[in-house]
Amino acid sequence: VPANNRSLGDRLELKFDTICLKRVRDKKHKNETGKMKPKKKNSVHNNYNRVLLTIGDANDPAWLYVTENHNLQLKTKIETKNLGILKSEWKTVYVQSAADYTRVRYNDKWVKVKHKPLLNCVFLGNGFRKYEKLLNLNTRSDIFFKATNIQSRVVNISNSSNQIK
Repeated sequence: VPANNRSLGDRLELKFDTICLKRVRDKKHKNETGKMKPKKKNSVHNNYNRVLLTIGDANDPAWLYVTENHNLQLKTKIETKNLGILKSEWKTVYVQSAADYTRVRYNDKWVKVKHKPLLNCVFLGNGFRKYEKLLNLNTRSDIFFKATNIQSRVVNISNSSNQIK
């Protein structure tokens, strides 16, 4: 089993298929006046479902998430890169994280952000809730993701011919 050590040149790679869907509400979510009932703070419908992926470690993570305007973004504490508008169709996402960067490909577009985590940790969803203000997750959202065909592995950068394609 590989060591998964960024400082020794290991790269974490992921490949998965995802779709962004809009939640459909029915009558049971409305109160007597016809307005939407408020969401419970820890319900499955909260805004953490806008974060597709967290990668890095608690000291310096990067997030792949969607804004309230349905833009897919790759974000660190200091920079944000836009990958485009999400559509309700299955797309493949590629992620690579090593050394001082994380890069993502979505819709044949690669973006790269700089950050310096010590570890190669990855979470589907929001891995570190202490950063929720940085991600501006205080706005309501009716979108959510589904992900399938998840593949991940650790590759030593010196053996770059083994990348997930």
